[in-house]
Amino acid sequence: MIDKDDPRHIRLREALRDIRKGQGVTQKQLAERLKKPQSHISKIENGDRNVDVVQLLVMLDVLNMDSDEVIVELFRKIANVQQVDY
Repeated sequence: MIDKDDPRHIRLREALRDIRKGQGVTQKQLAERLKKPQSHISKIENGDRNVDVVQLLVMLDVLNMDSDEVIVELFRKIANVQQVDY
């Protein structure tokens, strides 16, 4: 089971939100590009929905981001977070 309060998940959600905002894109605009409801993006950013690698790549593509570069940076950010013991 995935813990949405795990600091690694929090860091990932923050990074995804920052990428979107850095591109000047609203949740609604991103959702429209993905052909999803705005609530889909909101749930990802709030931790109520997980995002898999394929979804991440699609999101980065519609945001015109270099997926290789972004994924490496995301992994660096997440790797520097203390893991929660289960």
